[in-house]
Amino acid sequence: MAEKLSEVGLEVTLSESEPTRASVVTRLTGADSSRPALLLHGHLDVVPAQAADWRQPPFAGEITDDGYLWGRGAVDMKDMDAMILALVRQWRRDGWTPPRDIVIAFFADEEAGSTYGAHHLVDTRPELFDGVTEAISEVGGFSVSLDSDRRLYPIQGAPKKASAG
Repeated sequence: MAEKLSEVGLEVTLSESEPTRASVVTRLTGADSSRPALLLHGHLDVVPAQAADWRQPPFAGEITDDGYLWGRGAVDMKDMDAMILALVRQWRRDGWTPPRDIVIAFFADEEAGSTYGAHHLVDTRPELFDGVTEAISEVGGFSVSLDSDRRLYPIQGAPKKASAG
């Protein structure tokens, strides 16, 4: 992620909470940096999987005969990570400037409590998130069938919490 963001001229912060637990953060400067910033984020870790529990190899990312991509994390976040990365790279190639700053973060950990990713960065590098008031991330591939023709993909919002300080 860091390499791909750097390739399009973005300054990247790489923060390793411990070996093999690195988070990647960058900021796209907006036309009006006095406006509240937006955080687009994803996580890079994957829930552990036992191969014996799967019909397909869990970490192979294989497309089966029925046209489905099977692999641990194929829906849960890696798709969103790839979309964020592709979109940001396209914005940079096109020279597009967002109306406000956009912080892009790929966290090292979410599946095991966020200790090594989001918590680590908020505790050690809070300035990376200066001005951020909203965040957009994944829903984990959850959907509900409403009837035979319609599916609902829920979006959850949360109120901004007042800071203690």
